Amino acid sequence: MKILLYLAPIVCVLGIYVVHSALPPQEKENAKTDMNDESLHDRLSKIEEIVLGDGDFKKRLHTLEIQFKRIEEENKSLRDVVRNQDSSLKQLRTEIQNLRSDNNQPDTNYTSESSGQKMKINTVDTEGKIKVDRDTDNMNLQRENHLIHPLHARQTQDKRIAFYTTLSNTMSNLGQNQPIVFNTVITNIGAAYHPHTGIFIAPVNGVYVFHVCATSEPFKWQFFDLVKDGNVIQSIFPDALNIHSFQTDSIIAVLQLSQGNEVWVKSSGLVGSGEIHGGNGLSSFAGWLLYM
Repeated sequence: MKILLYLAPIVCVLGIYVVHSALPPQEKENAKTDMNDESLHDRLSKIEEIVLGDGDFKKRLHTLEIQFKRIEEENKSLRDVVRNQDSSLKQLRTEIQNLRSDNNQPDTNYTSESSGQKMKINTVDTEGKIKVDRDTDNMNLQRENHLIHPLHARQTQDKRIAFYTTLSNTMSNLGQNQPIVFNTVITNIGAAYHPHTGIFIAPVNGVYVFHVCATSEPFKWQFFDLVKDGNVIQSIFPDALNIHSFQTDSIIAVLQLSQGNEVWVKSSGLVGSGEIHGGNGLSSFAGWLLYM
């Protein structure tokens, strides 16, 4: 009995195989096609169940549909804009063509008779009118420039202010707050620097630049101040106290001055060697008007 139980499945399989083998080829192919169609239908049904059962997928699909509609509306708006621009462009081209046609037309002479007299009317094209107007404007401008130029030249010359001076000899035994008189004038445009006093007096309101250079001899030292109307602006300190050589210090300052303000260089109130080296341009005082 056990052997028969074991053989039963095998016999069934063999029977099915024999029956299938006995079928004609056409019926075999039809049976195979039916099985494939049923399998494909089952798979599509399962996929549809999965897709329709997915809530997130539905939401994403709805969102995509909304975006697609919005894009369609934007495209429609853009098409309208392009259509309007094309219309405007055509209109501009037409106007340009009309203007070209008008400019290319020759001048026309009209004649009319009134009270036995013959009157000749010459038409002048627009371009000719514009040319005449421009020529008139240019002539007027040239006349105005001719009248203004001398005054402008004088004003420009008045703005030219610059000086550069040096100390020709060494000054010794300097007291406290003693003005340093740079007596060798190299440049003094505008004559605003006074070499007898060492003071620069601003001739006009404006912004000025000043440069001071002072030199101490070996084993000497001294403080010097740049002064505006008695107020110290900046100090320099050429220190050669412990050095066997000349030492130079310099400063540059930009000051806003009013007409009549005075600027000069003096020895400091601090006690030093009381000496500034002169000669060879090693100590100098310079300034110029930057702008008004």
